[in-house]
Amino acid sequence: ARLALPLAAALALAASRPAAAASDEEIRLITLKSAVFGGERQLVVRTPPGYAEGAGLRYPVLYFTDGPANLDPLTAAVRFLERHGRMPAVLLVGVVHKDRTNELTPTKLAAKDANFPTSGGAGALLDHLEKEVMPWVERTYRTAPLRVLGGHSFGGLFALHALATRPGLFRAFLTVSPSVQWDRGMVLDALEALVKGRPDLEATVFTSSGDEGPELARGLERLARTLGAAKGVTYASKTFPGEDHGSVVFPAQHAGLEAVFDGWRMPVADGDLGPRGGFAAVDAHYQGLSRRLGYEVAPPEQIVNLAGYEALRRGDTDLAVRTLQKNAERHPASANAHDSLGEAHERAGNLDDAVREYQHAVDLGAKAKDPALKVYEEHLARAT
Repeated sequence: ARLALPLAAALALAASRPAAAASDEEIRLITLKSAVFGGERQLVVRTPPGYAEGAGLRYPVLYFTDGPANLDPLTAAVRFLERHGRMPAVLLVGVVHKDRTNELTPTKLAAKDANFPTSGGAGALLDHLEKEVMPWVERTYRTAPLRVLGGHSFGGLFALHALATRPGLFRAFLTVSPSVQWDRGMVLDALEALVKGRPDLEATVFTSSGDEGPELARGLERLARTLGAAKGVTYASKTFPGEDHGSVVFPAQHAGLEAVFDGWRMPVADGDLGPRGGFAAVDAHYQGLSRRLGYEVAPPEQIVNLAGYEALRRGDTDLAVRTLQKNAERHPASANAHDSLGEAHERAGNLDDAVREYQHAVDLGAKAKDPALKVYEEHLARAT
């Protein structure tokens, strides 16, 4: 059975558990030996619901700072957006810090600044992620080739520092109230240099803020100008009036995930059943999304199915048959895909083809104990 525990209980239960192969648990605390830090380090890992049953599925990975604090709000946002088709299921991997200020700040401040005496260790944490954490995650879990890095405040600063100093290590960045003013805006200087030197830079970056004062606002305006000048960078930013530095986290994470995965659910015009243009239009949309995210995003079965039904609604049975034929070819084990193709053939007057597809749907549905089996049987009986 899948183990779904509150975070505190999960941490207590797994406090001394060593790194091991992925299991069916939803939340785990992982301990890794780190040569970079010369000791043990910990990660909070959440596998998506159904991970154990979906043997052939691979998942993008969202790495994030302040693991224990951010796991719950990120989990809630991910679950909601995934349920509504706005993003894929993802693997969540959170860093458990030993010295947050040290690990998330890129530079050592002058001795006169006594507020942050341990600052300047972000490079070591990036080494740890690149050389130790990511290889372990990608060996242990079924991951898709998309890495997202998220963080709040110093964590957002860390994410932008990762983009500036190791472009390509992550493809997308979710930064909430990033401390861009750190060390006189050094991360903004670094990003400006990066954009000038790397015209081929590709990334998706989201930033956000609440009511947090003019210094952060000016820094984010400069960030928008800098990244907006990079043709391969998709940049989005949102402000949340009425939210402070702490309360902004949850709404910003939700908005940031929507921005990173914008287009995951193909838009459908009001009054339509699905996208217009059939399979070709759907395929083109997801090819564009794939280019932006840097890995192949296959058109979802349901979206292609709805595009086929939209063609039927408009009376274009040839387009409907072509669209639903492609869907059945891409999802040969789907009873619903074959049943839908049968409906298109029936509407087109191809009764022999309709019977064949309906029979295929009934056979697959019976084998899988599909709850829609009775519907497939009714369609077969109607066509014979």
